[in-house]
Amino acid sequence: MVLNEIKTRYGEADSPGLCIKSDGTRDRCNIENLSVIIRFVHNSIPEEHLIGLIQLNQLDAAYATRSTSCATAAKSIVHNEDVIRRLLSEISGDDSAPFDLNTEACGLLAQLKRQNFFDTGKFLLHVLGVLKPANSILQSQTVDLCTAGEVVTASLGTLKEMRCDSFWEEHFSQCGSRPSKRRRVVNSQLDDSVILSTIGHDDSDDLIAPNQTFKKAMLNILDRAIVEMETRFSKRNIDLMRATSFLLPKAASFLDPSLLKPLQVLAATEQNDVSLQNEIAVAKTMLLNKLSTDANLSEACRCIQQYKEAFPILHKLYVTALIIGVSSAACSFPQV
Repeated sequence: MVLNEIKTRYGEADSPGLCIKSDGTRDRCNIENLSVIIRFVHNSIPEEHLIGLIQLNQLDAAYATRSTSCATAAKSIVHNEDVIRRLLSEISGDDSAPFDLNTEACGLLAQLKRQNFFDTGKFLLHVLGVLKPANSILQSQTVDLCTAGEVVTASLGTLKEMRCDSFWEEHFSQCGSRPSKRRRVVNSQLDDSVILSTIGHDDSDDLIAPNQTFKKAMLNILDRAIVEMETRFSKRNIDLMRATSFLLPKAASFLDPSLLKPLQVLAATEQNDVSLQNEIAVAKTMLLNKLSTDANLSEACRCIQQYKEAFPILHKLYVTALIIGVSSAACSFPQV
């Protein structure tokens, strides 16, 4: 019944275009549930309706990537390095402890030393710290993606700068400096022999400094973060968000036709450049007179809707901008 009402509502939408959104939320059993939402524009007001809730049986929240929870866990581990090392040392040397617990503590202690565990945690904290401003603004209910785009772009640029040698010299030159392998010695039984070759470990391994090995591993983590950011916030998506912002009266380049091109491509109106320029030449002055400088996208769309027969292309751009979800919307379910 609810879905039928949503379907009827969509049939009365300003445009056949729609946006499908999804978001994951953990329940009390720590299971990830995926909310599926449909977004469309009705009477120049973007509406979002919950159309489904899917339980992700193959992906529980323990494996879901969440920057806030990762940062909290990494911070707890890094800040308690001495405590963790001391506890593992005490357990591994406790003769009264169970044998399996003693063995596990010895193994963990060896891995902490060999794998630069805490240095890796410090690096992750630095990466997550760079992403924190972008994460905070994207989670805000009062800031739309038009504003968040600038912060996301800046965060991505900072991540790329972390690949520079100067950054590593300044922040992580001492990390990974502990030798990762035991020192090689020649067997005393070979003192009177000439060794021509060895199997396995060779001299080339000694040419790679331990900190360079650490840097290579951390760059792999950094590159994964950069690729993820570029996938979600590609240049095309950022340009689209910026184009949407130029539909607002407060924009310095309000209704600049050359800056609306990404939105034209999405709305399939790029072939009507001349017609759009003519519409903007007339509508721009009218909108500036009717709208306040702090008018939002929905208010501007409602204003232009009264004249959609005169400005059909411009009206379509406003409706398309509201559909893609870079602004707030009216919801048919309570916001938590």
